[in-house]
Amino acid sequence: MGWGRALLARALSRLERLFRLSVYCVNVRTLTDRSDVAPSTSITYRKLNAAELLAATDNIELDLEPEFIREAMERGDLAWGAFEHEKLVGYTWRAASQAPFMDGLWVRVPHPLQYGYKSYTRPTHRGRGIYPAVGRVADEQSLQLGYPAMLHLVDIANIASLRAANELGSRTSGYAGYVKLFGRRLTFRTPGARSIGVELYMPKGGNKSRATQVLRPSP
Repeated sequence: MGWGRALLARALSRLERLFRLSVYCVNVRTLTDRSDVAPSTSITYRKLNAAELLAATDNIELDLEPEFIREAMERGDLAWGAFEHEKLVGYTWRAASQAPFMDGLWVRVPHPLQYGYKSYTRPTHRGRGIYPAVGRVADEQSLQLGYPAMLHLVDIANIASLRAANELGSRTSGYAGYVKLFGRRLTFRTPGARSIGVELYMPKGGNKSRATQVLRPSP
């Protein structure tokens, strides 16, 4: 089965490159209170405020810029961080209206879902379960804020991430994507994605924020 998944991923990736096509599973994961799962005692987790985020921009390694933070917070996006001795070692962002995606495109997030993007863990702290732990804390607090589920868009060629999403309880509601044609990006979505209000789009006038892909493998 491992070889089969690897061959399938390679075949799908080649098809995407051949037709300059990108296709994503539109997955929805119902949030549950996971506070009973205790994270590492050496790491603390909490929702980040503007001052903590702006202070983190002094460290290039964390890949956070003041302009990105200001734009994200103006949209109402929220961030959760992992701290060791009050040093930020990892974070994840969640949006409830719209968020940067790939190739200059954005994703429209339907109410009352949240969409996770731009997750990062310092290289020195990878492999310690920080990524899923900060996600558990974010899930718990997102539920308290009134968000019942998470939206994930996963490349159909990323078999590992699709498997991880299924193990977390995600269900596929449809598909969305885009094709590059004559310098343009033409987006599309299936009826299932349209029914819940998910849409990829190019913002008018562009946007300076750097887009990141959702649900990439844990750092």
